[in-house]
Amino acid sequence: MRLTQRFALLTLLLFEALMSMLGFVYLIFNDGALEVLIGLGILPILTLCLAYGAWRNWAWVAHASLVVATAITVLLLIDPAKDIYFSPVLLAPMAIAFVITDSRTTILTALAAMLVTWLRADSDTPYLKVDYAICYAFIAGCLWLGRLILEQTQRANTEALALIQTEHGSAQRYAHEAEERANRLEAQSAEQQRLLATVAALETPIVEVAEHVLLAPIIGYVDAQRAAQLTDRVLATVNQGRAKAIILDITSLSEVNAQTAQQLLRLASAIRLLGSSVILSGISADLATTLVRQRIDLGLVRTAPTPYAALQIAAKL
Repeated sequence: MRLTQRFALLTLLLFEALMSMLGFVYLIFNDGALEVLIGLGILPILTLCLAYGAWRNWAWVAHASLVVATAITVLLLIDPAKDIYFSPVLLAPMAIAFVITDSRTTILTALAAMLVTWLRADSDTPYLKVDYAICYAFIAGCLWLGRLILEQTQRANTEALALIQTEHGSAQRYAHEAEERANRLEAQSAEQQRLLATVAALETPIVEVAEHVLLAPIIGYVDAQRAAQLTDRVLATVNQGRAKAIILDITSLSEVNAQTAQQLLRLASAIRLLGSSVILSGISADLATTLVRQRIDLGLVRTAPTPYAALQIAAKL
């Protein structure tokens, strides 16, 4: 259970009510002074009312209960004119202030209690002796200093807790932003993949130009990644359409080198494994020169100058 200022005040008020009722009963059977009996009879009612206010969390209850406790102490529980010894009951108000209020109220309560006691005291009362006054001032100073240290510690803990909550909120916000960025990047990556697939399909459209004859014009630059994508699309289309021949038109290739030629030959070999014939159309002079210099044999791959000529060859297969 967490001990709060409200809980301490409520507990203290209930304890005061109980002690005052016990004191009232004790003084009835021991011929107590009338004014003390009246005070102890009223005190339980006041403290119970204040306890209700503390339970309702009324802000003024702490100071009101302190005023009541101080008044009962200095006006009823001690009698400076008759007391022979210094009564420790005089320390009760500032002890109560230490528990339920702040450092300033603690020291002010101690001064007020001693001042009222001095005003009611005679010249030979122990409350006016220097040694008792010094002892009282020392205890009051210790309580004030202890309460001040406690308040500074509470303030530091509150600031630290606020800082932790702020840092925690910032960390959650950064984590949320990072998650949102990751989701956006993932969505952008998926969109990019879809666009790349669309571009790949547009770069190499595969159409059926005759019965079981496909035409695949290869446009642009063919690197290793695009060659792999092109191979997958062409093989899937050939297998699905049961094509007997496919025309690979390379008229619009942007760059022709030995690597491109090797990739085209690998594609043709894969198509032949499916039982389809391959016809290359649109071989440029640069590609022909490259094939000769690299001594690359087209093997069973037929060639034609134009797609139309390749279509005529496919019709004879």
